[in-house]
Parts: sequence; structure tokens; C-alpha cells
Amino acid sequence: MIATLVVSLVGVPVAILLGVLYLLGFFFGPIPAVAAAGGYLPGGRGSSFGAFVVGAIVWRLGIQFLTFVAGGLYVLALVWGMGGWAAAVWDGRAARYSSSAASTTASS
Repeated sequence: MIATLVVSLVGVPVAILLGVLYLLGFFFGPIPAVAAAGGYLPGGRGSSFGAFVVGAIVWRLGIQFLTFVAGGLYVLALVWGMGGWAAAVWDGRAARYSSSAASTTASS
């Protein structure tokens, strides 16, 4: 009985945190996909912000006017965008650990 209480005391905040992260993922997930699509449309010219604006306009028009494919378009952008976030985190993690490993071997 005490083990169940400990699990629930630890599990409740973890579940709340995962729920918040899940909702944030739905909100911020498509951002890399929208920015990548916006950068692709003008042929790679312009800034990252301009690419995001172009992508956001196309995204909004696609969701609003193509209602029969809006769900699929959102899921596609969500999966692609979450993959972009995960790849960025993984690359940042790998770069951080490789630079810290190089600095410790250089100082030794």
C-alpha cells in the first residue's frame, strides 16, 4: 500500500508534466515544418523569418481552404516538425558532449 502511494505521489507530477509537454508539442510541433516549407517555396532565398512567414501563410491557407485534407496536413506537419525538434535536440546534445569530451582530453 505504501509503494502505491509513493508511485502515485511521484507519478502525478510526472503525468502532469507529460500532459503539458504533450500539449506544447501539439502547439509548437509544426513550426519547423512550416519554416522548412516556407524556405523551400521561394527557392531558398531570404531570411529564416521570411521563410517562416511565407510558410505560415501557406499553412493557414491550406488549413482554411482545404478543409477535407486539413487533418492530414496538420498530422504531417506535426510529425515532420516534431522530428525536426528531436533532431535539433539530438545534434545539440551530441555537439555539447563532443566539445566537453574534447576539452577534458585537451586539459589532461
